[in-house]
Amino acid sequence: MSGTPLRLRDQVRAVIRVSHYSIRTEKTYWYWLRYFIRFQQMKYPRGMEACEVNEFLTWLAAHRHVAAATQAQALNALVFCTASCLINLWGKSTRLSAQRYHDDYRRMGALI
Repeated sequence: MSGTPLRLRDQVRAVIRVSHYSIRTEKTYWYWLRYFIRFQQMKYPRGMEACEVNEFLTWLAAHRHVAAATQAQALNALVFCTASCLINLWGKSTRLSAQRYHDDYRRMGALI
């Protein structure tokens, strides 16, 4: 079992629980991550770019008519996943991941 890579769902769950986030936050972040993956035609989010996130958030606002707070929640879920789950899989340190999280948040937040 140790040689088998974890599924994305299990990776997200592990990082959120180690970070002591609430179960509700875990469910909400997983919901938005799953929604984003489906929006991108089942493309794995490891290679996601800011333009893809911007396209998703724009689609939420224009076609799903969600509130700005809902867009922000979706953005937070995607940034968290990028910073905490996917970057840690590449072997970078937590400090670098935290810095990347803040940089990504500022960069993607400017796109809204």
